[in-house]
Amino acid sequence: HRRSQAALASALCAPIRRLPIEILCRIFYMCIPTNKILRSKPSVAPLLLCRVCKVWKNIATNDPALW
Repeated sequence: HRRSQAALASALCAPIRRLPIEILCRIFYMCIPTNKILRSKPSVAPLLLCRVCKVWKNIATNDPALW
């Protein structure tokens, strides 16, 4: 139980969580494949980004440049 609490605390304090939304959007955009056919696959961005966490899903779905 202590390990899971420590892992959760560590995840919540991760540097990626402190990045501004604008920076995350730029990073997400760099993850998008150039082949538009691949974009519809759930195993690649942008759909994959939507599966990471609720925050990433909100960011990805609200950025039209990713779609």
